[in-house]
Amino acid sequence: MIVLTKDRDELLYQAGVKGMKWGQRKARAVNGPIAKGKSLGKVKTKAMSNEQLKQRITRLQMEKQYKELTKPQLSVGKKFVNDVLSNSGKTIATKYVTQYAVQGIDLAIKAATKK
Repeated sequence: MIVLTKDRDELLYQAGVKGMKWGQRKARAVNGPIAKGKSLGKVKTKAMSNEQLKQRITRLQMEKQYKELTKPQLSVGKKFVNDVLSNSGKTIATKYVTQYAVQGIDLAIKAATKK
């Protein structure tokens, strides 16, 4: 409770929502039970009307296009370094997988021939 004036006839009290943080607002319902800002990913498509589904698809496509259009462009040097690291990582991973696969096959052959 906050009292802003000394005169008893002009008291101003502030009563907030218990547990609510200052400067935060509760989400309000928009278009039915789904609140603004909440994910629609958990809503089953069978429960949605054709129009709602169409709107959702259109929205997701626009968000994807916006993300692609606004992502920062990598410099030529960064692209080169990313490619080199990616390719060398793939090469090393392939080398070790092949090496241990050959060892496993050799062990399996030796075990099979001993029987």
